[in-house]
This record gives sequence, structure tokens and C-alpha cells, in this order.
Amino acid sequence: LDLMPAGEGTITLLVRSNVAIDAATNDNIVSNTLSIVYDTTPPAVVLSTSASSNSDVLSFTTKKTNTYPIPVLATFAEHIAEGKFLEGDFTVSGCTTTDFVPNLADWNYLFQAAT
Repeated sequence: LDLMPAGEGTITLLVRSNVAIDAATNDNIVSNTLSIVYDTTPPAVVLSTSASSNSDVLSFTTKKTNTYPIPVLATFAEHIAEGKFLEGDFTVSGCTTTDFVPNLADWNYLFQAAT
């Protein structure tokens, strides 16, 4: 038996009572309920920092700070399995990273960007 989910969400399966009969003509009892969440949406991630910054006067888009090291928080929209997001899983430019600290309870990962 294979279950073919109609879409994302919880799917369940159970065997009703009295649908199978053994050799002694006993009807089956109801089964336990199998319940599983079918999830195909990739988790979103947002990067943020608590470092104070100012917009570039010319472009108004480039942020500048003199905070060192720069704390960075990666917040995922859903739980990430332990060991499935590691310090080597992101790309940095113009700096190195230190103090990678996963917080599995609230899906946050704190690390420092340093030159």
C-alpha cells in the first residue's frame, strides 16, 4: 500500500473494524491511526544583524557599520534537523565566520562575521 498525498499537510490512514476476517471468522478490530505530515516546501531563511548601521549617503542601499565582529542571525521559517545546517553551508565574502551557534529550539543560528 502506498499513500499518494493530494497536497501538503497531514495525511492519515487507518483500517476500520470488521473489514477483514481471520480463519476462525473473527472480525478485525480498528487499527491505530498512522499520521504523517507531507511537506515539500523548502524552509525560508532570513538573515539579520543587531549591528548598528547607517545607509550609504549616495545609494541609500549599502549599510555600513563599525561593529566588530558583526553578529548575524539566520532565522528559518521551520525547524531544521540537527546537523543539517552547518557553518560551512553558507558563503561569505570579505570576512570569515566565528562562533556559529545553532539554536534548534527557535530555529535561529547565530554567527559572527569578522575580517
